[in-house]
Amino acid sequence: VRAVAVAVLTAAVVAYGAFWVFDRLSHVHVVDARIASTMILVSSRVPGWITEFGVDEGDRVAIGDVLLQVDARDARYKLTALEASLGAIEADIERSRARNVMVDQVRELYAQFGPMYRWMVVLIGSVGSFAALLTSTIVNVAIPDIMGALGITLDQAQWLSTAFLASGTVTMLLTAWFIQAFDMVIPAWFMDSSREPTPLGK
Repeated sequence: VRAVAVAVLTAAVVAYGAFWVFDRLSHVHVVDARIASTMILVSSRVPGWITEFGVDEGDRVAIGDVLLQVDARDARYKLTALEASLGAIEADIERSRARNVMVDQVRELYAQFGPMYRWMVVLIGSVGSFAALLTSTIVNVAIPDIMGALGITLDQAQWLSTAFLASGTVTMLLTAWFIQAFDMVIPAWFMDSSREPTPLGK
């Protein structure tokens, strides 16, 4: 019996030893093992909060796949502000170009007419001022006749004068837009008779 027990124990030890040797030869045993892989850092060109993830850990991704969504509201606000600034800069450029055109035209007129050009400007400005003053009082002269013809009070008749001045003000405010939209041309007789009419906006 003792011999049988020793034989069984010996066979078990031999079998375990053979299994241990085979396991060591066919498997790698390490502590705190790590698998080497390529690490890629992903970052956004604009800062913002992440609102949605398009993939989960372990998913396979390809070129063009959306990994995550960034809140774009701040970026839109900044873009709107930049577009507004760009529009203001473009408007300033257009005003500068128009100013340069006007300066060139004044220089051409002064070169053509000489010192007389100043007196022409003064005369035109004086006539315009006198016409504006005359226009502002033209209705007041007719108020008594209007009151008698229409049978209205003085307060009601003064509304006609106010409406007339308001219409003239609106017309003056629209003059610049009319010049730009329909183009005002300097008459040929005002310039050199051999030259074509010159648009002020060009």
